[in-house]
Amino acid sequence: MASLCLSLHQTLTNPLSAPRCRPLSLSFPGSSTFSIRPSSRRATALTTRASYTPTPATERVISIASYALPFFNSLQYGRFLFAQYPRLGLLFEPIFPILNLYRSVPYASFVAFFGLYLGVVRNTSFSRYVRFNAMQAVTLDVLLAVPVLLTRILDPGQGGGFGMKAMMWGHTGVFVFSFMCFVYGVVSSLLGKTPYIPFVADAAVSSSSSQKPSFDFSRRWHFGHPDHHQQYQKPGEEGEKIFRLGLTADIGLSVAKALTGYLCGSTAIIADAAHSVSDVVLSGHGKFETLGALGISAMLLATGSGIAWHALDLLSIALSAAPEVIHSGHHHGIDMNHPILALTVTIASISIKEGLYWITKRAGEKQGSGLMMANAWHHRSDAISSLVALVGVGGSILGVNFLDPLAGLVVSTMIVNAGLKTGHQSILELVDAAIPAQQLEPIRQTILQVEGVKGCHRLRGRRAGSSLYLDVHIVVDPFSSVSVAHEVGEYVRRQINLNHPEVSEVFIHIDPAFLQFSCSTKDHDSITKESNICQEIKHVEATVSDIFSSQLSEKLTIKRITPHLLHSKILLQIVVAMPSTMSIQDVMIAAEHAEKEILKAAPNVARVSIQLSLNSE
Repeated sequence: MASLCLSLHQTLTNPLSAPRCRPLSLSFPGSSTFSIRPSSRRATALTTRASYTPTPATERVISIASYALPFFNSLQYGRFLFAQYPRLGLLFEPIFPILNLYRSVPYASFVAFFGLYLGVVRNTSFSRYVRFNAMQAVTLDVLLAVPVLLTRILDPGQGGGFGMKAMMWGHTGVFVFSFMCFVYGVVSSLLGKTPYIPFVADAAVSSSSSQKPSFDFSRRWHFGHPDHHQQYQKPGEEGEKIFRLGLTADIGLSVAKALTGYLCGSTAIIADAAHSVSDVVLSGHGKFETLGALGISAMLLATGSGIAWHALDLLSIALSAAPEVIHSGHHHGIDMNHPILALTVTIASISIKEGLYWITKRAGEKQGSGLMMANAWHHRSDAISSLVALVGVGGSILGVNFLDPLAGLVVSTMIVNAGLKTGHQSILELVDAAIPAQQLEPIRQTILQVEGVKGCHRLRGRRAGSSLYLDVHIVVDPFSSVSVAHEVGEYVRRQINLNHPEVSEVFIHIDPAFLQFSCSTKDHDSITKESNICQEIKHVEATVSDIFSSQLSEKLTIKRITPHLLHSKILLQIVVAMPSTMSIQDVMIAAEHAEKEILKAAPNVARVSIQLSLNSE
């Protein structure tokens, strides 16, 4: 900004001396576009043009239509609210024809979901504005599947107990939140503005940008496995494509397995779907991401515990002598009308996840990325959980009914384990726990390789979501000027940001390298505790001036005194001038005498360096 103001000042005051430059343009979606350009005529130094670029109507319509998907799917959560307040249903009468048409199409929700994600979000021909709104709608729709799974797993019953009341309040809250998001998105789109939904907008921002990958995958894009916090490499372009492929697979498999588990009544497949949902939850921003991770860990613990309880209940019944498992009027074995569906989805999940394991592993070995290698093993763990589910499904189809709840119990332990790890990691981040020193060692090596750095110490790091904050002390030449020492620190900062992109901010403290002389504890305390260092330096400068004025006034004249504080001792650099009639040898003798007198008169001075200036000024 300062350079821009200086350039404008030069152009206005002296058009002939102003350098030629290209027009400067600043543009924002749905706002004014400003251009600053120099005129070709000398008399007119500056021309400013402002024009308004509104959001096209087609983009607004597509954005509004995108928010209809999560809104339509959220209406099921409002049934308790509509039953208690029937007049609220009158507000939604205008959309009943559209809603009836939407529900009359088989699998309309899944078709709309994948059509919106693959046809709009992943389509770079659409503008960033449209893709951003579509991604927010897709993310909301994914999150709406979580209450359905929890209700299915926990089974609050039909009575008026606490479980039923909790479900009523929870569903009502989900509907109200979804309705508010729908109204906010529609109104903002009508006005051509960009809506930012809390906890959802951060993921959508990176996805809608044509200059960035769909998601910032180097961050924690699955809360279920916090091991990625220990990796600091960012993948290249190939890695981003693989991560996007993995996320797309997780979304598709989560929906497919949830639907299949519901239709087939398989505890193992539902548990496997919950395990995949934990991979789809997107990253947030800073501490909000950590808070979100803590909430997700609680959800994983509740989900895993509910599945485990349900599986144990079914397992106890399946191990009884009854040939058919009947519980609370519901059939809990695999629905024999859908055996092929259950087997197909489970085998497809194993194949896709195992294929992603080999693709990601090969790319990680090629690029030397620890992050990609960790994701590869994560895909392998998902394949193993699906394999366990396959054993349960196959056993139920063959008549061994206890295998399905047993497989669900095994997968639920994996979900609980992921929830415990994520919760532990999130708590450590919320209390600003220090990162282990061995994880910061690559950053330490980067610092030590910078020219001018003599050493570093007190390297500490803490996390806030996906961001890393560092605090480090670097050691530089004690006689470096302030400007040079500052530049060394800035170069260290640039090298850290270049080689470790996960670092968001670095606090650099610059320390001088200590000279090799002893300093007792008593001397240290006498300076730092019993006196003010500024007063000490002022007293030393006065002592030096008195010595030169009383003993060397005819030989040497002080031009500048530069004090240094090293290891609680004062070092002096004194620049002097000599008369033109004086020889160099006499100057050396006078300087040696002055040094001895200063060290004798000022015990806090450890070293004196007297330099001769040949400049007459």
